[in-house]
Amino acid sequence: MALIYLTTTAEESSWNPYALANFNRVLKSSKHSVECRHLITSSPNEADIILFIGSKCIYHSDIINSDIYIQFSDKSLILDFQDITIPRLPGLYTNVPSYLHQYPIYEYGFYPRVFDNELLADRVKFSNCEYLFSFVGNSKNYPKLRQQILNLSHSEAYLKDSFSENTKLEKTYTDILKVSKFVLCPRGIAASTFRVFETMRSARVPVIISDDWLPPLGLEWNEFSIKISENDVDSIPDLLKNIEDKAEEMGKRAFDCWQANFAIETSFDWIIKSALRIQSLRQNYSDVIKRNLYIESIQQGHFTRFWKELIRGKLGKT
Repeated sequence: MALIYLTTTAEESSWNPYALANFNRVLKSSKHSVECRHLITSSPNEADIILFIGSKCIYHSDIINSDIYIQFSDKSLILDFQDITIPRLPGLYTNVPSYLHQYPIYEYGFYPRVFDNELLADRVKFSNCEYLFSFVGNSKNYPKLRQQILNLSHSEAYLKDSFSENTKLEKTYTDILKVSKFVLCPRGIAASTFRVFETMRSARVPVIISDDWLPPLGLEWNEFSIKISENDVDSIPDLLKNIEDKAEEMGKRAFDCWQANFAIETSFDWIIKSALRIQSLRQNYSDVIKRNLYIESIQQGHFTRFWKELIRGKLGKT
């Protein structure tokens, strides 16, 4: 059993609207934990692990400059759900670019918002599925890939672009998901997508289309999901038709995996199990962090923002 101190420096904003919601969801999950393996403490001094849930900025400067982190950096980790982030702290990240991947400093997480989604509460029998596969999404999020998906043609597919305000969807995204045997889960702005976990919760088969996506560890993803290269989108209709008879069993396995790891009753134990594993393997990671900061500082879109933060002295020490 471990003592866990939960905290956050995050503030909700237009680019991070779920910051405080995610903190509350993790806290809620800790209270619903079935096995109650770990306890929440109000004292960072007593804690075995300090979990910072979210951050105000992609560089985590607010955490690194906080009093708690300065005093207890050796047992502080981050639980980060941002679409765009620069991993400066050991912890669980929903999205880390594969070129910055550094196990065991980072592991890969999920989206707590999924267990809070009441629209997914009612499951639909597999026998009521209307579509072989489906995708309802915004074509402007990673358009090269998503537009190619929307251009696919199959008599048993439901493919709709939700970008245009003039687009009238006959059914909602969740309605379509529930009556699809396979659900296409392409990357968007980020390499990861909450669609994967929504599909698992609905007992359907996620078809993951993201070359940069790195899955949460310790799960047999090949038993309940399909991974397709971004260059092989055109093969999707034939591939899924050929394995249609496996869809129901794979969907059941996806749901079982969701229940065992990511549901509100189990996700807190999964988070802490992962955090303790990272902490046990934790070494001097400053050189890795400096490498990642350098790589990101020269990436298009980060250069100006990174150097402004550095000049202002807001990045903090690595």
